[in-house]
This record gives sequence, C-alpha cells and structure tokens, in this order.
Amino acid sequence: DAHEYVISDEFMTNADVPMLATKNIFKNPTNPFTGNVFNDEKNKVGEQWITASGEWSVSVNNGKTFLPSTWFAVKDNIWNPDNWRYIDEVTTMPSELLEKQE
Repeated sequence: DAHEYVISDEFMTNADVPMLATKNIFKNPTNPFTGNVFNDEKNKVGEQWITASGEWSVSVNNGKTFLPSTWFAVKDNIWNPDNWRYIDEVTTMPSELLEKQE
C-alpha cells in the first residue's frame, strides 16, 4: 500500500524477501518446500551471524556450505559500531554458534 518510495533501517537479509513480497497479500504465507511460515522473528532476537568471506560463488563454496572464513556477529541497531563483534575464528561456523544450537 505504499504511495511513494520507502526505505528502512531495519536489519534485513535476502531471506526476508519472500516474507516482504507476500505481506498483506496472503494469510500466513508458507515456504512451499519446507512448509514453514514466513516470518522475521529470528532477525529480532539475539545476534545475527555474518560470514566475512569474500567468496560468494556457490560453484566455489561446495554448493551450499561456505568455505572457512572469519565471522561477524551483530545485534539490534546495525548502525551502532558497539553492536558488532569480530569473531577471529576461521571456520564454516563459529564454535560459539554451534554451542547455542546444541
């Protein structure tokens, strides 16, 4: 329902596109492959993990797993430098993130 160009400073990723594209069009839109409802709840809770790799090509990155790299973690307002952490661990997934998933 926008009538003019709109910008947002909210934290977003490419994964938010389906949610934004279906907002106010379908009730409870779901991913047709997983059946999961589109939402952005994970973006609003805790830290978000970002690989520092400069290599984004899937043909180089084993198809679906990025090559080992250092990482960043960010929370809340992405424009506040204090909300960023550098994780100096060259890996496909930082150990502290793996521990949270267990």
